[in-house]
Amino acid sequence: MGPPAGRAESSTAAGPHAAARIEPADPATAPESVTAPSKAAPDRKPIPAAAPRPKITSDRVLDTYGPAIEEASRKYAVDSTLIYSVIMTESGGNPKAVSPKGAKGLMQLMDATAEQMGVADSLNPHQNIDGGAKYLRQLLNKYDGDLKRTLAAYNAGPGAVDKHRGVPPYAETRRYVDKVMGHLNRIQRRTTPVANPKGNQPESRQE
Repeated sequence: MGPPAGRAESSTAAGPHAAARIEPADPATAPESVTAPSKAAPDRKPIPAAAPRPKITSDRVLDTYGPAIEEASRKYAVDSTLIYSVIMTESGGNPKAVSPKGAKGLMQLMDATAEQMGVADSLNPHQNIDGGAKYLRQLLNKYDGDLKRTLAAYNAGPGAVDKHRGVPPYAETRRYVDKVMGHLNRIQRRTTPVANPKGNQPESRQE
């Protein structure tokens, strides 16, 4: 996710099922590879495998961040399953994920975009989800609810979408859109959204 003028490459980690184990998207944050040693040479002892770090699962992400996702969904009238699908595609549910280009947190906010969305700390999961959902709402409004253009703009920036009058011909962006849409469709076939569906207006907030 990035500033309206452009966006760092996102991490991708959507799994085949909503409850499937999902690896973190950023290689720097992925669990250590643990493989059983093959037959060791007669004069060498096998090296013990390191203890694996817990894999992030979608159930665990929902257990941990579900309330924040629901709150942002109601606040900005963005489908909760869309927010969740972006989280899983962007970071695999890793709140400390940082991309090589500086996108941070669950929804991979670039610093400029985070500032525009009022996010002080992108590594704070609640703030990150709020800022990411707010940005999704702005993009949905800009593109009249067109989900593919919205996701393309979240990935590559609105400027690229406007220039190409649709999803830009960038392989990374097209893969990103396909992954989020595929993840979203799988979830929606198996679950009911936990909060407001698309099309509802953001809740009014009394001063």
